Amino acid sequence: MKKRSLESIKKHPWQWTSGAAILGWLLSRIPARKKRIYIHTSTPTPVKSRDERPLDKLWREVWKIFKPLIAAYIAKLIADQTKATQTQRLKLKGKVMAEKAACQN
Repeated sequence: MKKRSLESIKKHPWQWTSGAAILGWLLSRIPARKKRIYIHTSTPTPVKSRDERPLDKLWREVWKIFKPLIAAYIAKLIADQTKATQTQRLKLKGKVMAEKAACQN
């Protein structure tokens, strides 16, 4: 069975890819399961939320500042790495072109 499946995937990759994409899209349309949690207590005191603690408020404000900085830093790293690989490709392409020109002469 496994061998047949692998052969079918190799023979018809576009059909399998399309089927997987359609299945993924259909599964994404299923609504999320909502689970309700009930807390039964003997005293009617409200549950304390996380936003009431001073350190949580401080952390939220610090995160608002540093999140864009971290994203910009990561974007710069990715851009630099992409430029480096493009430069390497151009250098390699230049060497290949020079070798071809040398071989033709």
